[in-house]
Amino acid sequence: MTTPNELKQDAIDSAGILGMLAAPKFESGEDYLPVSGKVFGREEMRLAVEAVLDGWWTEGRFTKELETLLCAFLVGSKDVAMVNSGSSANLLALAALKELRNLPEGGEIITSALAFPTT
Repeated sequence: MTTPNELKQDAIDSAGILGMLAAPKFESGEDYLPVSGKVFGREEMRLAVEAVLDGWWTEGRFTKELETLLCAFLVGSKDVAMVNSGSSANLLALAALKELRNLPEGGEIITSALAFPTT
């Protein structure tokens, strides 16, 4: 009899095979890498399916793992917070700036014209 864990592992392994077969061949320095779009390989497909099968559609163990790795990589950082979009990142950055610099209510903050718009 097949167990749920065995079925889960089969799905993850199958996703890895699909990712390996579907991924375009890429030679560094030779092939074009698009700045947008998707380029998934074996490991990305496996981890994406694993995250879904964990039941976490937003923050889960992979998010926590990345936050920990980024915090170690960014020397001097005590905290890293993943967000769902560029708009949320901008909102968080501006809120932190206002709080840390004690900016007055209604004060002006000049930002880049090349940013994620939000409504």
